[in-house]
Amino acid sequence: MMTVDVAIIGGGAAGLAASIESGKRGLNTLVIERNNEPGKKILQTGNGRCNISHVDIKSSDYSRYNNARHREKFVEKLFKNVNQKEIVDFFENIGIYMIPETGKTGQDVYLYPESFTALSVRNALVNASSEAGCIHATGTFVKNLYKKNGLFYIECEHNNEKQVYKSRNVILSPGGKAAPKSGTDGNFYDICKKFNHGISKLYPSLVGLNTDDEHMELLGGCRNYSEISLLCKGKKVAEEIGEVQFTKNGLSGIPVFQLSAYGAELLNNNRPGDVKIITDFLPHHTKDELYSIVEKWYKIFGSRKLKDFFGGILHSKIVLFTARKLSMAADKSVSKVDKNRLFNFIDCVKSYEFNITGSAGFEIAQVTSGGVELSEINPETCESKIVENLYFAGEIMDVDGPCGGYNLHFAWSSGIAAGRSVH
Repeated sequence: MMTVDVAIIGGGAAGLAASIESGKRGLNTLVIERNNEPGKKILQTGNGRCNISHVDIKSSDYSRYNNARHREKFVEKLFKNVNQKEIVDFFENIGIYMIPETGKTGQDVYLYPESFTALSVRNALVNASSEAGCIHATGTFVKNLYKKNGLFYIECEHNNEKQVYKSRNVILSPGGKAAPKSGTDGNFYDICKKFNHGISKLYPSLVGLNTDDEHMELLGGCRNYSEISLLCKGKKVAEEIGEVQFTKNGLSGIPVFQLSAYGAELLNNNRPGDVKIITDFLPHHTKDELYSIVEKWYKIFGSRKLKDFFGGILHSKIVLFTARKLSMAADKSVSKVDKNRLFNFIDCVKSYEFNITGSAGFEIAQVTSGGVELSEINPETCESKIVENLYFAGEIMDVDGPCGGYNLHFAWSSGIAAGRSVH
């Protein structure tokens, strides 16, 4: 039965960062990873390019829509202990240099590895962990964890054989409940409860939202720069702008992802029909501008069919979708359509209402919203306030951020803080 100074359960982003910090301090460190290789989920981040961080990280970004002030305060203290420069230095010290890239809206500047490959980030983390003297037990599933006489006992299974490790410290970084195919199915929440830790309500985050709109098959496969507003009982609670992807079941893409956890929470706390997304398919134009365009084009392009009339400013699928919604014939000559009906068409594309029925779920969500209660964790060290020498890192905690490197940044920060604090 192996006894180590530090056992890290979960060899993902947070766990590998923690192992590097722990190992280079001379602590005998074991990383236990469920998958056959560590860092599997890292390979999927940033569409395979790994959005390591964001140039302008603020603690307020982690309470963006749901007024989760407790998250903001926790993250603020953590980020004071492990700041942005330290994250940059951490990666340079393991052989990864970052490069900024401005997003499509011009408002965000993301940090990527200069290689623009997630594989290089994963490999650098794994190599640095090994170079720090850490042992990696891959393909090992943790079935139980308990503490006895000052030591943690970790009961595992590897190749259908039982294994038990003992450790003076444990860092829990197993991820959350999102993307279970990557090895994160939420099984550790129950183990946390055994240590008397509370778990907040869990929601899938950074995921698409479903609708019951009967004409969605017409929009499936369409991508459109749109402004979307999340409404609950008629009140606007959040809005985003960017490229929205429409599927046969609903809405997806980064603007939708940013609203998804809040949308799931609203759906859980309200009645069916209370949660809507209002979509402006033409956010670069005001209604009056579009009315003027209709007036002008009606005189010039009156002989064109409806589906072609709006083709210069709208995706063809949106034209067909809107026409079906308004019971307008897409193949009908515009000159035979009452002009007021064309104005109605504009009204519809500027403010189309989707009834939201649910999210696409944990299966394809990128992160989990909710987790171990933050009031029970020291924000500077990520150590449990309930169980001595038990630490947390990454998604297992009740912290999630928007797209753009925020969740990985939290993983690095919390992992580094925990790895520095174990003793």
